[in-house]
Amino acid sequence: MKKKTIPELQKQNLANLIKSRLFQQKNKNKVTVFLCGGDLNDPFFCRNKVKRVLETHPKIEIFYPEELFDELLYGQGQHSLLSLENILADSVDVIIIIPESPGSFAELGAFSNNEKLCKKMICLQDDKFKLKKSFLNYGPIKLLRRANSGAVLRGDLSTLESLSTGKAFYNRIIKSINDIKKNNPVNHSIDNILHARRFILPCIYLMDGIDNILLYELLHLVTKKDAILCEIIVKSVISSLIKESIIRRSVQGYHITEIGMQYVLEHFDRKALDNLRLDMMNFENRGKTILHYDRMRFAHP
Repeated sequence: MKKKTIPELQKQNLANLIKSRLFQQKNKNKVTVFLCGGDLNDPFFCRNKVKRVLETHPKIEIFYPEELFDELLYGQGQHSLLSLENILADSVDVIIIIPESPGSFAELGAFSNNEKLCKKMICLQDDKFKLKKSFLNYGPIKLLRRANSGAVLRGDLSTLESLSTGKAFYNRIIKSINDIKKNNPVNHSIDNILHARRFILPCIYLMDGIDNILLYELLHLVTKKDAILCEIIVKSVISSLIKESIIRRSVQGYHITEIGMQYVLEHFDRKALDNLRLDMMNFENRGKTILHYDRMRFAHP
């Protein structure tokens, strides 16, 4: 079935409306934490334990490399790790790395060589490895400590099983998180890869079956960023939304799932959604209605 085309002016108006009425920079006080380490689903690894404790903190929002970057690194149109590192450096507040697996060793080595990322990193190292003559100690960990003496937190990682057993260690982690956020402010705008879903998801909700190309165009219209960055952001957000079962992919494009519908209704302004969706339906069905940016932009419930 041939897709309906949207005139350029219509695209610009729609992009502006979604930005002004639906994208909101919520949770400005929240800290975005990129958590790296061993297998997230294996309770043996410390990352699993730290995740379970930190995700209960009301001001911390956790992200994982496998959710954001796997599709970009290994899927079609692969992007370099260096380009993704620079995007991450401009987007995340804090990076916590627990060197406990080959993947996390590689992440520690790569991130510690990036000047921007280095300032945002916290490495959790078990005391038993403190004096070990190893590549990690003489390489990336030494680099981290040179950039920030408080970047490496050492202790008994087995205590991190719970907040009760590891309270003192977790207090040190929280203090380091707060210090890094204070000294390295991040812009939580639409072109932030960790926040762009609040623009991209309404686009999918309003235009069932929308494809990557139109999403790239809409994101470019509101951010004025280059095509490669817009592509990276859209692919990352789409990959994350599919893994969370919020959207699904078909030959036509992307669609909201039942889980996604509930998510949208809980996280976005319902009246603004309904008004925009009605205009979109009228436009698609009759080809006459035009989205009026000036009329809609102040239509608060």
